[in-house]
Amino acid sequence: MKRKMAALVLGNAEYPAGGELENPVNDALDISEKLKSYDFEVILGTDCSKAAMEKKLKEFGDLLKTHDVGMFFFRRSWYAN
Repeated sequence: MKRKMAALVLGNAEYPAGGELENPVNDALDISEKLKSYDFEVILGTDCSKAAMEKKLKEFGDLLKTHDVGMFFFRRSWYAN
């Protein structure tokens, strides 16, 4: 029996108080594509606001109700002024 797998992948690089950093978004895009190649149903968010992140988390929670496996990946850069 094939398991239904879901993933929430978030990568935040853009911050109002500081510049934009590329690696978190690139990492999120890369891992999202890799997970899709393993038949994960992927919810991807990049540079999400708090409201957008909460919406993605709710969507992921709903998806987990019908899937056997769930994975959460969150990548952000540490930016210090």
